[in-house]
Amino acid sequence: MNLSFENSQLKNILIETDNVNTLPADLTDADLSDANLIGANLWGADLSGVDLRNADLSGANLRNANLTDANLTDADLTDADLTNANLRNANLTDADLTDADLRNANLRNANLWGAELNSADLSKANLTDANLTNANLLCANLRNADLTDADLWGADLTLANVRGANLIGIDLSYTCLWNANLRDATLIGVKLSCTDLTNTKLNGANLSNANLWGVDLSSADLTGSNFSHADLRSANLTGVNFSSANLTGTNFSDADLSNANLSGADLSGADLSGADLWGADLSGADLSGADLNDTSLEEIKIDDNTLIGKKWRLLWDIVNNNQEGKDLKGADLSDLNLAYVNLSGADLNGADLSDANLCSANLSNANLCSANLSEANLSETDLSDADLSNANLSNADLSDADLSNADLSGVDLSSVDLTGIKINNETKIEPKWLN
Repeated sequence: MNLSFENSQLKNILIETDNVNTLPADLTDADLSDANLIGANLWGADLSGVDLRNADLSGANLRNANLTDANLTDADLTDADLTNANLRNANLTDADLTDADLRNANLRNANLWGAELNSADLSKANLTDANLTNANLLCANLRNADLTDADLWGADLTLANVRGANLIGIDLSYTCLWNANLRDATLIGVKLSCTDLTNTKLNGANLSNANLWGVDLSSADLTGSNFSHADLRSANLTGVNFSSANLTGTNFSDADLSNANLSGADLSGADLSGADLWGADLSGADLSGADLNDTSLEEIKIDDNTLIGKKWRLLWDIVNNNQEGKDLKGADLSDLNLAYVNLSGADLNGADLSDANLCSANLSNANLCSANLSEANLSETDLSDADLSNANLSNADLSDADLSNADLSGVDLSSVDLTGIKINNETKIEPKWLN
């Protein structure tokens, strides 16, 4: 028997389970608001356009049901079976779908604003363009679901299983993903600013072109993940495992990567300017074409398999190994961060140190004859007994530097900041620069 209640007014009706065992029924556009349908068998029923506001469908069998354009606002669907159901364009605002079975369900363009989906099974569900703003997806199963262009702003995905799901281009800002499983998920172009990603599992995930500005991914396991061209500026990435990850062209400027595992990672063309890499492991990593300006390479680990520019490998050697008396004649050290390094007695004759940061460095007794130190920061630097004859110091900062016994003959100091410099009778400097 195929019952039809098209356009019927059945508001507040109580339908006993036994009375609907013979369905599928045609209830198109019926008014079933506030109806008691607890445990009802509505397998394959046509409920398109039906008004089910505040209806109690807890434990109902809605497998293969057609609920397109249905109004399920505030409906109780706890433990309901909606496997393969069609809920396209349905309104599920504030609906309770706790423990509901929505496997393979079609929720395209559905409105699930504020819906309760605690422990719901949405594996392989189609949630394309769905509105899940402020929805509770705690412990929900979204494995292999399609969430393309869905709105998850403010949603709670704590402990949710989103493994292998498609989340291309969606906005996950202010979403809670604490301890969620996003392994192998596709997150191309997603926005994750201000998102809680504490203990989130992202290994194998594709986050290319994603916006992760300022996010906290500390200690996350991102092994083999794809973050190519992602925005990770100012992100907290302390202790992150990026081993074998695709990080080509990724923006890490000003990010904290201290103690991160970047072994075997592809960082070619990445922007690491101003990043903190203290204690990071870069053994076997590819840093060809990477921007390491203003980046400290102190205490980082590289090996013979690390692909890194000659200039940056030299910087690493300088800041991690004893450089006293080292032969650096003609070396290109321009723009490098050499603050606090010990280069006492080093031979830097003709070296290019333009724009280098040598603040508080030890250059005592160093040979800087004919070196290019234009625009260099030499504030509080120890240059005692150094040979600076014929060096280029245009626009350099020598404030509070120690020039005791230094040789500055032939040096033009007209544009140099000499505030607070320390000199003695043995300092060779033209008197006109001291007026």
